[in-house]
Amino acid sequence: MIKVQIGMALTLMLLAAGFGGGTARADCTCVCVDGLNRPLCSDSRDAVPVCPPRVCPDTPRSTRPLDAPGLPPTGTESCSMQYVYNKHARRYEWRRLCR
Repeated sequence: MIKVQIGMALTLMLLAAGFGGGTARADCTCVCVDGLNRPLCSDSRDAVPVCPPRVCPDTPRSTRPLDAPGLPPTGTESCSMQYVYNKHARRYEWRRLCR
């Protein structure tokens, strides 16, 4: 009985160390892009989450800014300006997103 409890405690400690030992980062999040819930990742190597359907705020009319010339970051193929909802500012903002 005691061996089982020690084994379970050791297993739980190892699991906690494996999941909680690093720094917490949210590399991919689901955000509203052009009125649709889409994954937004900070690195092309991140696992892309499946974003559940949600109601995004209406996108106000705005003129798309010109795409800046230049090469996309390593691991991506192209970049374009997208209208992304900033939940802290409670408004859409133009951001350069790469795929």
